[in-house]
Amino acid sequence: LNIFAMLQKELAAISSFLVASKYVQDAEDIYNLLTALELCSSNAKVAPIVLTVADGVAASTDVLGNSVKATIKPTKVTDRSTRKPVSIPGKMTNGKLPSLKPGIYDMEFEVKPPSGKQSAQTSRMVKSTASVKPKSAILYVGKSSKLGGNEDKFIANFPATFSEDILADESKYMLFVKLSFEGDGLQEQVFLQFNHAESGKSVIFVMNPGKKSYNLKLNLGSSEFTENAFGPGIYTLKALVGGVLLKESYSWTLGDVEITWPPSTAPKKENPLAMKKEIQHIFNKPPKQPNSIISLLFTLVCLSPLGVIYYGIGVLGLKLELPASQKLWAVGFQFSLASIVVLNLCYFLFLNTVEALVCLCVLSIPAVITGNQALNYLNAIRQKRKVKNE
Repeated sequence: LNIFAMLQKELAAISSFLVASKYVQDAEDIYNLLTALELCSSNAKVAPIVLTVADGVAASTDVLGNSVKATIKPTKVTDRSTRKPVSIPGKMTNGKLPSLKPGIYDMEFEVKPPSGKQSAQTSRMVKSTASVKPKSAILYVGKSSKLGGNEDKFIANFPATFSEDILADESKYMLFVKLSFEGDGLQEQVFLQFNHAESGKSVIFVMNPGKKSYNLKLNLGSSEFTENAFGPGIYTLKALVGGVLLKESYSWTLGDVEITWPPSTAPKKENPLAMKKEIQHIFNKPPKQPNSIISLLFTLVCLSPLGVIYYGIGVLGLKLELPASQKLWAVGFQFSLASIVVLNLCYFLFLNTVEALVCLCVLSIPAVITGNQALNYLNAIRQKRKVKNE
């Protein structure tokens, strides 16, 4: 805050305003006016000071941007990435901030105007940038996945390009790129861009940081390149260097590389109206069933008691005779039951559920009719015997 006394011109302007507003009418108003003017002349007027930090320089101005003399002193520096305090390496000279390592910091300042005794504490975000510049680029073209000394070597110094034409074919398809820098900082983002001359499209690969350089190893026949690139042709190589903490970003054109391997294959054109393949899917796998021969043998075993009964009747000499009037209904009922047994056997072997139910409905009609007539006959005989006994 900048504190200073009120000027005579300002006092006169306030007095004119109070008199013009017609608030002075009696002796009491005159006393209040003189008291107010005395307070204005004796009290201090306060105006804010704005602290601006840009490009490593701290400056103090008023709210209108006019320069104001003030003593600016950094009191505390904290690294935003680690949240730890950092020692201040030196004092400010002509508003220039002390030099710090590249990074983003929270810096607290003490601002004290020369014309007053009050000072203020404030903080600002300060970014310390680095001066980094590409130095040289080395490109190797070979066949082995490791450098062995038999590769073609191409060198370019910034900002020049490679002086020779570069060819990559089936005999030499491994690219090794090494990019070195000069400066006192850290480069955060380094990419190698391939611009396809025919299509105008580009693909970017991230270069890996090393001890003193950035490197990239790329197999032109691998899916990493073929699935992202645009086929054989001439590609323009560019090195892209940038970062939040760099003063300047760079786009360095290294040169052209002619890639002839792997050869391009014409894409197959599919007819959108052609017949599609049938989609086959089993929602529920049928349960495993035994062999049909085993099933037939099991059925015969289940029916064997009927054969034993028939054989026993013959051995004992028993005769099963029905009355002449009842033979037709009894035989029909027995035939219907036998048909239902045969239907169950067919359902077990080859019929589905719907077919078996339809056949069962058809066979149940004669079975109900013949069975009802046979039961009526037996009931009539039972009633006649009951009457005779009485």
